[in-house]
Amino acid sequence: MTVFEGAVKHWSRVRELEADAASRRFTGPQAPARARIRTALISSVANRVMAETAAMPQAAAPDLVEAMLQRAAQAGFPPPSAALSDRQPHPTDTHPSTIARIEALGLTADEYLLSRAGRPIQADELDRARGLFADWGTLCRDLSADAVEFATQQHSNHQAALRRAAAQRTEAETQVFQAVRGVALRLWLPGSFFGPIGRFLTYVAIAKRETVSTMLLSVAFCLLTGGFALWNAVVVLRSRHIPYLTLTADGFVCRGLDRMIPWVCVEHVNLVTGQTVSLTFKPSATTKLPLVSDQPILFKTVRVNAKQRTVVVHGKPRGMQPDALLSLIGRHLNAAQAHAALHGPPELSDQVHPAPTLKGERREPRLTLPLHAVRL
Repeated sequence: MTVFEGAVKHWSRVRELEADAASRRFTGPQAPARARIRTALISSVANRVMAETAAMPQAAAPDLVEAMLQRAAQAGFPPPSAALSDRQPHPTDTHPSTIARIEALGLTADEYLLSRAGRPIQADELDRARGLFADWGTLCRDLSADAVEFATQQHSNHQAALRRAAAQRTEAETQVFQAVRGVALRLWLPGSFFGPIGRFLTYVAIAKRETVSTMLLSVAFCLLTGGFALWNAVVVLRSRHIPYLTLTADGFVCRGLDRMIPWVCVEHVNLVTGQTVSLTFKPSATTKLPLVSDQPILFKTVRVNAKQRTVVVHGKPRGMQPDALLSLIGRHLNAAQAHAALHGPPELSDQVHPAPTLKGERREPRLTLPLHAVRL
C-alpha cells in the first residue's frame, strides 16, 4: 500500500505539471504562474475571515465573499514570496510546490512576476468575475448563510463542551502521596550491610595494631557509606506523610518546586511507566519555569529541564494506578482550561508558592495525553 500510494502521488504531481503546461498553450506562461501565487495569497485572506466567522458566527457578515474583498482592499495581501513554498491543499495527493510549478513553466519568480501576482484587486477584475454568474449577490449570500449556520452549530457544540468540562472544576485539593517502601528498602539494605562491616573492622583494627591506619580508613568509609544510606532511607520514610503532588483547581504543586504551575499554562502531559512512574508537564513558552529547592541526593522527585522546558515528576502514586492519576490530572486540566475559555484566563502572579521541601529507570511509553480546551 505504501508503494502504491507513492506511485499515485508521483503521477499526480506529473499530471499537475502537465495541466500547467496545457494551460500555458492557451494563456502563455505568465498567467498560470501568477494564478498559482495569487491563489495562495487570496486563500490567506479568506482563511482569516473564515476563522473569525467560526470564532464569532453571531458577528459574521451576511456576505462573506464581500467581507474577504474588503479585507483584501484594506489590509492587502501577504508578501508574494512567502507563497512560493506553498502547496495546493488536497485530501490525499501531494501537489508540487508553487516555485516548482513556476520553474516547470520555464519562468523564475522574479520581481515582476511577484509584483503582478500580489497586485491589489481591481474593479474590472471583479466585474469580470461577477459576470460569470447569473446572480452573483444571491449566490454569495446563500453560500455565506450556509457557512454561518454551520459555524453557529459548531460554536454552540463547542461552548456546550466547555461548560460540561468546566462543571467538573472543584475547589477541593487532591493530595497524591508516594509509595516509598520499596525505595526506603533499597536504601536501608546497603546501610544495614555497611554498618556491621564497619563495626567488625573496628574490632580488627583494635586487635591488630600494625594495620590501624588502613583499617581506620576502611572503617570510616563503611560507616560513612552506611550512615549516608540509612539517613536517606529515614528521609524517604518520613516523606510518606507529605504529598509529593497536590492538584488544585488552578494548578499543581510539587514537592521540591518553589511555585505553583497553573493549568492554563500547561500544554500537554506525558506519562511514562517502568520501574518508576514519571509525569512530564510541558508549560507554555511564556510560562516562567519554577526553581527546584533542596532535595535529598538519593531521592529526587522532580527535575526541571530548562532546555526542553519540561517539569518531570518522579514517583509511584500510593493507592492509585498511574493511569488513574493521569485521568485525574486530565480532568483538572480540562476543567481549568474550559473555565478560562468561558470566563477569561485567571490573573497569574509570580508569587512563590510555599511547597513542602523535605533514576536507573526503564522507560516505556505508556500513554501520551495532549490536553487542550479546544479539543474537548
